[in-house]
Order: sequence, then C-alpha cells, then structure tokens
Amino acid sequence: MKKVFVCLVIICHAFTAYALDANQKALTEQETINAINKLIADLTNEPLKSEDRFIAQLATFQQGIADLDDDNVTLFKTVADQAYNQEKYQLFSAITGLLNDYYLFKNTPIRIQEKLVQLESLGVLERIDDSLRVELEIDRLLSWNHLYESQKTINHISELDAFEKTARQEIKLINLLGEALSKSGNLSAAVEQYLLALELLNSEALSESYSTKALILSDLGVIHEELSEYDRAIEFFDEGLAIAKEYVLLDVQIRIYSNRGIVYKNTQQYELAIESYNKGLRLARELGDEYSIAQNLYNIGNIYLEQENFDLALTSFESVEKIVSQWGRTREYSLVLTMLGKVEIQRENYDRASNLLLQALEIQMKLDDPIAKVQLYEILQDLTERQKDYEKTLMYHELAETLSDSIDAENQRIQLREQAAAYEIQKAEYEKRLLEKRMLTQEIRSRGLAVIFLTIIGFVVVISVYQRRQSKTEQKLLEYSIRITELSEKQKELSDSYSVFFSQPKRELIKDNESLWDLFNQMIKTIVEQKLYKEPDFNVSDLAKTMKSNTNYVSTAINMFSSLSFNHFINRFRINESKRLMAHYSLNRSLEQIMEESGFQNRATFYRAFKNEVGVTPAEFRHQIKKADS
Repeated sequence: MKKVFVCLVIICHAFTAYALDANQKALTEQETINAINKLIADLTNEPLKSEDRFIAQLATFQQGIADLDDDNVTLFKTVADQAYNQEKYQLFSAITGLLNDYYLFKNTPIRIQEKLVQLESLGVLERIDDSLRVELEIDRLLSWNHLYESQKTINHISELDAFEKTARQEIKLINLLGEALSKSGNLSAAVEQYLLALELLNSEALSESYSTKALILSDLGVIHEELSEYDRAIEFFDEGLAIAKEYVLLDVQIRIYSNRGIVYKNTQQYELAIESYNKGLRLARELGDEYSIAQNLYNIGNIYLEQENFDLALTSFESVEKIVSQWGRTREYSLVLTMLGKVEIQRENYDRASNLLLQALEIQMKLDDPIAKVQLYEILQDLTERQKDYEKTLMYHELAETLSDSIDAENQRIQLREQAAAYEIQKAEYEKRLLEKRMLTQEIRSRGLAVIFLTIIGFVVVISVYQRRQSKTEQKLLEYSIRITELSEKQKELSDSYSVFFSQPKRELIKDNESLWDLFNQMIKTIVEQKLYKEPDFNVSDLAKTMKSNTNYVSTAINMFSSLSFNHFINRFRINESKRLMAHYSLNRSLEQIMEESGFQNRATFYRAFKNEVGVTPAEFRHQIKKADS
C-alpha cells in the first residue's frame, strides 16, 4: 500500500522539479483569466499573424501550471478551438501539450491519451514540426508509464528515431525508457539507460541539468534498493542529495530523503529512516507542499506500525488524514483510512476499525483500483475473524479471491493481446522474407541447373518444417525432461516430496520469455529448498526480494507459466506440505497444527484452498488415509 501512495505523490512532483522558483512567478487567478482572454482576443483580431508570438506566451502559463483550475482549462480549450479553426496547428498542438502537463499534475494521465487520439483523428500530428511532435510523444510515453503500461513505452520509443530531437528531448526519452524498463522488471537494462542519460547530461549545457541529474541518481538508487543492494542505493541517494543541496533544489531533496528513508526502513534502521523522513517533512513544510508533508507523515506512521508503537502510528496517520480529507474522496484518503483501520485493529478498537475500513471501501468502490480493493477485503477478513463473525469473514475472503482471480485473468488477457500483436509482426516479417525468397527463386530459375539445386533445398526445408511440427509435443516433453534432468539429486528428492505440477507452457512462450521462464523455475527451486511457503505472511514482495527482482516481474512470471495468482501459487506448495504431514503423522497431530506448519494463517483459508485443490476437505482426506492404512 505504501508504494502505491508514494507513487501517487512522486507523480505530482516529478513534473514540477524543473521550476523551483516558477511558483513565485506564477500568475494570480485573475491575471491568468485576463491573459487567456487576451490571447483569445489576439487570435480573433490578428488571425493572419505568426503563431510564434502566441506560442511564446504559453511559457507564462507553463510556470504556473499548478495553479490552473477548471475555468482556466475551459478557457484554454476555447483558445485551442480558435487556433484550430484558423489552421494554426502549431499553436493548437502547443496548447494541447500545456494541458497535458496540467493533466499530469492532476494525476489524470488517461486524459492525455484522449487528447492525443483527438490530434491523430484530426490529422494534426502530421502538420506540426518535429520538435513539437516529439514533445507530444513524450507526453504519451509519460502517460503510459504512469498507468503501468511500460511495455507500450518500450515498443513505441523506437518509432521516434525518425524525428529530429533536441538534446533535452533525447535525455527525456532515455529517462522514460529507463523508467519503463525498471517497471517491467528489466533492471539491468534500466541502469544502462540511466547511466547513458547521465553521460549525455555531462556533455550538454542544459539549464535544468542539475535537477535532472539529481533525479536520475535518485532513480538509480531506487533500482538498487529493489535489488536489495542497499549500500549502493545509499551511495546514489547521497550523490544526488549533494547536487540538490548545492543548487538548492528543495523538491528534489524531499524526494531523495523519502527514497532514502525506504532503504533504512527495509534494513530495519528505523531511527535513520525516521530521521530521513523528518528532514523531508521539514523541507515540505517550508515549501508548503501538502503532498510531500502527507507522504512523509505516512511513511513515519508505517514505521511506528511496524514497530508496534500503535499510539504514535495513530498520531501520524491522523495527521495525514487531516491533510488528505481536504482533497475529497480520493485514493489517498481511502488509503489513509485503511491504515487507520489497521492501527485500530491492533489496538482492538474493532468498532472504529470497522467504520474506517468501510468508509475506505465505499471510496474504493467508485475508483478503478482493484488491487487496493483486494487489500481492503483481506484486512476486513482479518477484522471480522477477530470479531468471530465467520460469515462475514468467509464473504470477504470470497470477494478477495474472486477479485484477485479477475485481476489475474485481465493480466493474462493483456499478455495474450501483446503476444498476438507480436505474432502479427513476426507474420508480416515472415511474409516479407517469403516474398523476397520467391523473387530470388525466379531469378535463379533463369540460371539453368541452379533451379534444381534450389528445389532440392526447398524440399528439404519443407520436410524439416513438417517433421518439426509433427513432433512438436514430443519435443516439448523432451525439453521439460532435460530441465528436470539438470536438477541436482537433492532437488529431485525435494521435487518428489513437494512437487507443484504445472502444465508445460508452449515452447514459443518459453522462447519469447526466456528470462521469465528461468526466473519461474528458480522461484520454484528457492521456495521448495528454503520452505518459504511456511511463512504465513509470505507475500509477492518478499519473494521478489528473495529473487532480487521486483513484484511486477515476479507476478508476471507466475501468471504466465502457472496461470495462477500469487496466493493460489504459494497455497499449492502449502497444500502439498499439509498432505505430506497428514500422511506422515496420521492422527498424531491436529488439523490446526498441520495447518499452521504448512503456512496457512487461518482455518477458513486452509479449508477452502485444500478443497479447491484436492477436491475434498482436509478431514475427508485424512479419513481416506486412515482407511487406506487399515
């Protein structure tokens, strides 16, 4: 949950970092309205004049982008319509870019995609110069990254090679690619992109280079934190912080202090973490930055909650609640209510906890955030179980399981669509090569005996392809057998005892995703050898840290090769363990003892998961074992 909140706050700051003193120069609300009305009047009275002067005026509004309101946006849309009607496409597109910055600040990246689709449908993108076109494409990539559609960024960025770009735009594109690679789990490639961006920054004299350089160093620190390389992460944070302090980049300092606090928290250096968060908090209060104030208070509350200092945790989260409640019924407000509910559960104030969590759920029902809903259902499940209201416990458990399955199914649909798109590209390439071969064949035919030679080669290729297709199933089995054969004797023994059987994926899927396939196999080996499933609170974040990867990459591997959610995936290990314990200990241990030793946290989840997997309840299974022994 913390990472979702941190992500939301960072989004809002990432696009104001370049103009620390801009807010001091921003127009007042009335000045903004007057300036926009003047722009409309100028366009009306001087329709034939150059667009350059009008575009230059937009810089004034760019500085005060955070202060625009709905009325200002409506006026800008009027200016845009006026510009389009006068065929001033450069100005029309420049206003679109300005509005995109506003949507990014308001954390509504989906609106950017809508605006770009509109530009494409109007044919405007083909009528503007490369510099402005690249800026709009950067907006598109930013929106994809914020919506966690990183693969779209990775696929699309090569299409911009044909456009002329400034040095600043080149660096922006490299940073966006690094961010997309990081979110998609390819951390080593992301590091390469960020280092390339630093190299370009050192060679270009850009006015905002110091701010950009400090932010890149911060991003490198975040990647090393995800790899659990905490010392290296702190080195990057300290280097970025030194630059931010030297050039008085207060908002960049706030961001780095927050990221550094996460490292200290993960290494259980709680005093250093709180110190780092408090430094960011002081700077945020100095700037009057409510988002960062709330973020740092929230992070401090999380530490107190982890330390089981529930009174201080409650004080921190209540301070956050006072801030975010003014923003309306937002995701942030729902998240803070959830954390307050968790604290009250620990304080055994169950009635207040229920009230807070149900308020959070009411907000989440109106938002498109299924992962947050799953987390809320799981917390409500814990609460109702403590209240011994088992009917509601089962209800929330089923809601969480159903929604989790729905998320997994949607992820699989996205993967299938991406695979279908990749197939179409491969098919087009194959048809192109086939056409080239046919043309080559016609040329060779005119050379007499060469025709016979080519025919023989073609015949051999066709036969080989046919034979490969006929033996496709056997080859899959052989590949799988080779993987099993390569396991050590110890691994084989563990596999016999704790095997989790998954249907063999298609060879094409493995070939196209070799790194994910290797990660999936390594995950199974690690889980079995270290018996990680025995930890009741073991989650996908823990597994990602163990594998030195990130949660998105680990979840994708599990979904792709097992077609299961993480909960179902890890429960399959636990169920196998519980079956082994039942067979080994017969009736010498209670089902509750077996449940706990297998890693299950509560009876309802144990019974439901066991019956779904085995087809009978644990009690019935034990009865069958006893009957077979007798």
